[in-house]
Amino acid sequence: MMNNLIIQHFKRNDNNDLTKNSPNTGTCYNKNIKNFIPGFASQFQDSFFYANVIQFLLVSIMYYKTGSGRYWRILFYASVAGFIASVLENATVTFICLPSKKDNNGIVVPFLVDEIFWTTQQYSVPILNLIKLKTLANPKAGKIIKYVIFILFLPFIFFRFWIGYERMMKGYLVDKTISAIHGFAFGTIAIADLICTLSILYYVNKNTDRTSYNSYTISKQVKKSSYTILICVDVVEFFLSVFDIFANIGIAEDTIPAAVATPFQCLMSNFILILTTDALLFRYCIREPNEFDPNKETQSLYKNNILSIGTFNGLASNNVVTDTNSYF
Repeated sequence: MMNNLIIQHFKRNDNNDLTKNSPNTGTCYNKNIKNFIPGFASQFQDSFFYANVIQFLLVSIMYYKTGSGRYWRILFYASVAGFIASVLENATVTFICLPSKKDNNGIVVPFLVDEIFWTTQQYSVPILNLIKLKTLANPKAGKIIKYVIFILFLPFIFFRFWIGYERMMKGYLVDKTISAIHGFAFGTIAIADLICTLSILYYVNKNTDRTSYNSYTISKQVKKSSYTILICVDVVEFFLSVFDIFANIGIAEDTIPAAVATPFQCLMSNFILILTTDALLFRYCIREPNEFDPNKETQSLYKNNILSIGTFNGLASNNVVTDTNSYF
């Protein structure tokens, strides 16, 4: 019954008279764009555009100054992907909203191309959590979870490129159909992240029982920061998915206004910056003198071990991973 309702709703939306100039499509309405360069500059007022630009700048600085290893590289590449996606999307909007293009409602190919970069940025979060997990889980469990995460990547790609196709063919950014598909895409990420989060929490607690000094100290830092970050990411993705789906497929659109999803989407647009900041704090907190054993010999040995590992945001388990540089 729900599937039929969704299909009927999508078909109903496909027969509407929306264009890029309509108020509800978030594209050209109420934008007084006369020339490309000043018009593109005015797009920085869009919070999503600005968020991805400032995220790229800050992550790049942190990566250049302190980052090393696979985890930091993925953070940097994800911020680059988000930056490119935002620039391409807003440059395209500026171009199609020029006075000479006002009545041209044809196909907009860059909207489809843009999905390559949005997909790269958004699914990097489960990949980053998977990297954390690989330093904790035994090889067999880690491999199974990795396969599950990569299998979930397939429906996510499908939903993202469906969004791109809808945008390309309709020539605008938003309608109820596109927002609902966004909900399914975000729901896929939420499932992937939830699997990683539950696994990470399980193995962190399991490894805390060990008497190893390394396990105790790193576990303490993980609990101080990453627990909160992991759970917050999952909560944001869950509510964003629920609000986008139910507010746009006709089931609860009167009860759940589509606008309630906006704060969650704003937070999600800065997940890479949040995770980078968490990784940076972890790097420096783990080096604080008061976190080490009073025994100077043990402290020196441990400090050298941590410095040889480089930057990472997870738990190094002695009997699971011997060289975390392979992951971070």
